[in-house]
Amino acid sequence: MSIDPDAFRQMFAASEPQASPESEEPPMREEFIEPPIRFEEPPLSPQEIDAAAADELLKIAAADEQALQKLRKEQRSKDTFVITCPKGCQIRVKESHRGRSGKCPRCQSEFIVPKKPSPKPSPKPPE
Repeated sequence: MSIDPDAFRQMFAASEPQASPESEEPPMREEFIEPPIRFEEPPLSPQEIDAAAADELLKIAAADEQALQKLRKEQRSKDTFVITCPKGCQIRVKESHRGRSGKCPRCQSEFIVPKKPSPKPSPKPPE
């Protein structure tokens, strides 16, 4: 029994749907695509929220303290100077206290704040 090749092609050509050139759409795939899995962080507990808020407050307070110390240091350096008491303790003294006497806050020894040194006269050139 032999099958004619032309008859064979016609038989299969009739069973295939012929697509018109205007509406060529890709065949529909019936695969189910799962959405990506998202891992969400669990909500914070009240204790964790309080701890985070406390940390932020500490950071703010530390920054404020640093700014205040910087301001104090700038102010101190403008109108103060350092002297040593008779026992060797260093004391920061205001300019307005020059010529006065005082007590060392550490060792209680008495001292006199030196007056501002007078400028040395420049030597006269020999004539």
